[in-house]
This record gives sequence, C-alpha cells and structure tokens, in this order.
Amino acid sequence: MTGASMQDRVVLRAPGVSVTIDLAAGGRAVSWTIDDVEVIGSRSSAPVEYGMYPMAPWAGRVRDNSLSFGGAEYSLAPNHGVWALHGTVLGSKSRLVDQASSNDRSVATIVTDLGPEWPWAGRLTSHWEVAADAVRTRLTLEAEEQSFPGVLGWHPWFNRRIGAGEPAIWSLTGPLLAERLEAFQLSGAFVPVDLGSRAFDDTFLVASRAASIEWPGQLRIDISSSHPWFVVFDELADYICIEPQSGPPNGINDSQVAPVTVVAPGEPLSLVNEWRITRGQPAG
Repeated sequence: MTGASMQDRVVLRAPGVSVTIDLAAGGRAVSWTIDDVEVIGSRSSAPVEYGMYPMAPWAGRVRDNSLSFGGAEYSLAPNHGVWALHGTVLGSKSRLVDQASSNDRSVATIVTDLGPEWPWAGRLTSHWEVAADAVRTRLTLEAEEQSFPGVLGWHPWFNRRIGAGEPAIWSLTGPLLAERLEAFQLSGAFVPVDLGSRAFDDTFLVASRAASIEWPGQLRIDISSSHPWFVVFDELADYICIEPQSGPPNGINDSQVAPVTVVAPGEPLSLVNEWRITRGQPAG
C-alpha cells in the first residue's frame, strides 16, 4: 500500500460506519469499518491487490493487451505481470472536489484523470455517500474531446474473516456463468452454474443485478448495481472479491459478449451501486 500523507486521506463517517479514501492511490478506499470491524483488506502492496478501488477506463484483462477502435490498434502497457489489468486510474493521483457531512451521512466527490497510458483524454468522477445502513457509489467516465470505448467497475478486497466468526459466504441472484477459454478470454456462451461447485475467477451475467457477501451471524452486505455484470474472485483463503462492472472483461475491445459502450463528449458512462449493510444477519 502507498504511504499516503494525511492530506491525501479523505474520511467519510456515519453512525457506525467509516470509509477512508486514499487520493494518492486512485481514490480507493483503504479502510471500510462497520461498528469498528474492518471489512476490506490487503493481499499485497501491488495496486491491484488491496482496498476497494475503481476500475476505469476498462475492467479486467484486455486480450493481448491490445485495443482495436475506430480502425486503429493501440497497445496497452502491462501493469500487473503480463497483463494490462483493471484500467489506468488505480494508481493515479486523484483530487477531492467536494465533501460534506451531516449527523447521519457523509459525501465526497473525487476526480481522477485517465492519464498518459490511455490514448484519449478523459476523467473518472467517483461519488461516495456513506450512511449508517449503506454505502452508495457512482462512477462516471467522461471523454474530453474524442470518443473512446469504456467499462467501469469496483474491485473490493473483502476480508474472508472478520473477528472470530465463520468465514464469509457470497452469492449472486440468478447468475449465468460466462464461459471462459484459454488466457481468460470469453467464448460468448453463458451457462447455468452451481456457485458452490468450485472456486471462481470468472465473469457472471446477473439479470437481477444483485450480489451479496455475508459473514454468518455478524454482518451482510447486499450489492445492487445499475448493470448486470459481476466478476468474482474467491480462489484465496483470506479474501473474496465481488466486482460489479458496467461490462465484461475485454468489453472495450469486441462485441462478442456484449455491445461495446462508447463514451463520447457529453455522453458519459455511469455505474451506480449500493452496498447495503445488515448487522447480525444469520446465514440464510
């Protein structure tokens, strides 16, 4: 994790809930506590492996680290191993443009430029609202002068255990699994899946646009999304990542799985999520 100075930290508080955002690391949440219990963590100091960060202007892996758009080919530089992964903003410097609080909630708006690694000028605006019963987020991707393809997403590293309780369980409501080929590429086919059958590092099409993570008897977070795409990574012993996205991995690059979303000047792309909190929720 970055050694951010205090002026780079934004703390949003509501009764029993606190979210700390690091402006020096792409406007990511580096802490989210509910009744003093930390729900997000850190696998490592690599930018893709800690906290809860926005993914923009793409999410997931891009096939061959190459983007085809408007009749031209663009190379995207690897940022995690051999992959151009999760966009360009996750390690960028962000700026706070607005912050306010009341007795029952806090809000903040944060802007991050897409940076020189992206072929077009644009920006990501992250709006946070923290209340006692929910965290609400809105990501907005904007093009400045030229259109470009875009996918947005959130990547939270949820701790699998909080306190001494049972490990977390997760669920998607009515999912279809996006069939995966070699090198994480999607075939375009969708199949029913038993979520208890194995560990996943996979994409799901979820018509209900709903997911959840639950620490039995302690806490539950229900996730609703403006879009039907989720990626789940639960192959590790200590963390579970449930990632709402506006489109699938490689969604900036082809229309085999879903239509490519084009962000144009005056025509932004938004991803809206609610992370609703239920305390003391028994396993259901």
